[in-house]
Amino acid sequence: MRTVRSFANEEGEADTYLSKLLVMFQLNKKQALAYAGYMWSSCISELALEIAVLYYGGHLVVSGQMSSGSLISFFIYMLELGECLESIASVYTGLMQGVGAAEKVFEYLDREPKHRADGTEAPDTCSGLVEFKDITFAYPTRPDTDILKGVSFTLRPGEVTAVVGPSGSGKSSCEPVLFARTVEENITYGLSDVSMEAVEQAATKANAHECWRERHPAVGGQKQRVAIARALVRNPRVLILDEATSALDADSEHIVQTALNSIMQDHTVLVIAHRLSTVEKADNIIVIESGRVAEQGSVLGIETGAEVLNPTQELSWKSDGGQRRRRRRRKSSSSSSSSEAERNMR
Repeated sequence: MRTVRSFANEEGEADTYLSKLLVMFQLNKKQALAYAGYMWSSCISELALEIAVLYYGGHLVVSGQMSSGSLISFFIYMLELGECLESIASVYTGLMQGVGAAEKVFEYLDREPKHRADGTEAPDTCSGLVEFKDITFAYPTRPDTDILKGVSFTLRPGEVTAVVGPSGSGKSSCEPVLFARTVEENITYGLSDVSMEAVEQAATKANAHECWRERHPAVGGQKQRVAIARALVRNPRVLILDEATSALDADSEHIVQTALNSIMQDHTVLVIAHRLSTVEKADNIIVIESGRVAEQGSVLGIETGAEVLNPTQELSWKSDGGQRRRRRRRKSSSSSSSSEAERNMR
């Protein structure tokens, strides 16, 4: 509703809803006409059958071939049978609808998972070294479109690796999803033996302590901070930050970025971002373009890295680089001028 109101499209949504109602009305109208036709034909047939039985039965009674009691008994049995057949016919429509729904239910029940998660083996040690070798990936909904095409790189313990690239290049698909629960329950989701001190410490590092103390649901940028706290409370060996500060203001971003920088030294960190402030301290930057690794290196060593950031950060990156280049040129020009002056004096 907020999006609809912000674009002043209430009438458009009402018209869309009305068109869907009209489609449903036409379907219900066809169903009602079919049901009315069936009931009308059924009543006419039943009435015609009763008239035929009474006429022929009366003729048999008059001719002495059947007694009046036998005719009455036969007529009553016929009415009971007609009511039973009518009940079966009225239930048939609902039964067919139930069969269609049951087919969907049994289809889901009969599905077998492609990857089972009931394993019991675990590595003895987890150093945080992650290596990708010639990874090709496509979404199940679009199996013919490869998002990643032969991607290879290594994440080393104690290093921060940043992945940058234009939107839709295949960097990641993570979103901060929270459950309809309290902030505390969202932070400790999946953990049974975590202390309240650890939860409060993680919430403070992620600048989510205010909404945690007030116990109100997280909204807006608070969702991102709660998601960061949920990751920090687990103290993972490998930490993945997908646009971790994109929805935060400047003050919150500075606080969260400072907390993240303090824990990045002991973890394997993979950062996906568009902001220069997020990736400028990374040990290695990987530029993803069209699902492939286009370039790797540091902030100063990458030539095309600035082109994949957002416009404001792109300008800051280019201006910094331009200042460095201009300074170097000035030094070289000053040194050349001094050397020429010395030659002239000689």
